Amino acid sequence: MAGGSADDEGATGSTVSEAVAQLAAEYTQVRERMASSPARTNLMEQIFADLVTATRRERDFDVEGSLGSEDPGTRLAAYARLYARPDADHLYPLVEAVLGDEDRAFSQYWGFKAITAVVDAAGADSMRIGDIDRLETCLSRLPRDSDRIGVLARLLDKISAR
Repeated sequence: MAGGSADDEGATGSTVSEAVAQLAAEYTQVRERMASSPARTNLMEQIFADLVTATRRERDFDVEGSLGSEDPGTRLAAYARLYARPDADHLYPLVEAVLGDEDRAFSQYWGFKAITAVVDAAGADSMRIGDIDRLETCLSRLPRDSDRIGVLARLLDKISAR
């Protein structure tokens, strides 16, 4: 589905929920079947962009359930939703999910971006001290060549400026 767009759902007759589920499954399959490479990252970026569009349109998206899912594609869908529609009510489970995705660089990168979007919308005071400490610990463990370092460092700078 990454070749199309979540906006195309009307043409196929599928619902927005089905489009989200398809994209989440596609992400999981790409992660499992393709070796890490620029081509895989580009495909996952397109899937994420489609998830942003689709989750933004879904009225009854289960953010909490998706954040707690064992399926990486379902969690990525929750990150896309909170990136597109930041909601402070989901900040704490978002932080938990993102910290649990440490072995999935792509997901964690977008999770940090989603946390940043929520903090931008709700204010830096919305972050709990314990979660800030855990994010700082995560930053210290990230590989030095990781794109996640810049995203997380900017988030932590924003929070510390409060």
